[in-house]
Formats: sequence, structure tokens, C-alpha cells
Amino acid sequence: PRRSEKLERTLRGELNGWTSNVLNRKMSQLASIILRMNAGNGPDLMGVCEVENRYVLDLLVNALRPLNRNYAVAHDDASDRRGIDVAFIYDADLFTAEEQFSHFIVKRSATRDLFQVNFRTNADRLLVVIGNHWPSRSGGQYESEPYRIIAGETLAYFHERIRQVQNDDSAAVLAMGDFNDEPFNRSL
Repeated sequence: PRRSEKLERTLRGELNGWTSNVLNRKMSQLASIILRMNAGNGPDLMGVCEVENRYVLDLLVNALRPLNRNYAVAHDDASDRRGIDVAFIYDADLFTAEEQFSHFIVKRSATRDLFQVNFRTNADRLLVVIGNHWPSRSGGQYESEPYRIIAGETLAYFHERIRQVQNDDSAAVLAMGDFNDEPFNRSL
């Protein structure tokens, strides 16, 4: 439900077998693991990759209700036509989302953007979180490597800009997500 016609055309056969029952089972399985995090208290802040849309994020937050946390969602409907978004689920009693940015990775074909959210903690500290879902290795690790290097350069540039703009050495910056590379690869 709530899938755009454009997305349905793009995904075509990849949607075969996906029903409401399958979606509900997936949400239940994800929630069963997330509910156990942080000694059974659930995460304070969680980044997620490959999210189709805001609707499924809301389903996941609803499945986490047994935690009695005040979860909110920061989501950017990214330009990737496949509906592969990055988002954050966070406890709004601990964090306030002040600003959100989508940083575009320049590449010849569709790619995933970097999603930045500037959070303010209850202790009035700035926490900048950048969700990443870098280009995959499809087509081969080395053939696709330049695209991940571009993503790494984009992340490095915006990390430096954050430090300049915030002019605050105490601001914490966290890059998280699916880099589709290992720490020893050139992109990282």
C-alpha cells in the first residue's frame, strides 16, 4: 500500500510475492530484534537503510510501541527511483531534530543520497548524524568502486563543511549506514 505508480513500474517483478501478510511478518521480525536492543530498552537513535517509504517507517515505529518510547522519524524521500531511502528513528524525549539535509552524490546514473540530520540533545549538545547508503558493488567490486569513492569524497566534504558551519569543536558527527565497502577499501 501507498506505493507510487512510478515505483511499481520501476520495481516490476521484484514485487512478486509481497503481500500485506509478508510485510506484517517482516515488521514483526524486525521489531522482535529491535525490542531487545539496549538491554531491552530499545535504541535511543537508530539509522535504517533501504526503506521504501514513510509508511513502512511508521509501521515499524508502531511495532515498537511496547517499549513506551516517544519515537519520531526523520526521513527523506530520496531521488533514487527504486524507493531505497535512508532514515532515522529517534526518541523525541532525548533528541530534537533541528535541521535535515540531503546531500546529492553526482554520478551519471541514479544513486543514493546522503541524509544528514542535526539533532540537539537534552544536554544542549549538537549531534550531526549522516545516514549513508552508498552505491552497490553490482557490476563488480572494482568496476563500481569509483562510485563509492565519489560517495566517500562527498561525505568527507560535507563532514568538513559541518565543522566549518557549526564552528563548534564539541559537535559530534556520526556517519552510519551501508557503505557497501570494507574499512580497508579506498572509498573509506
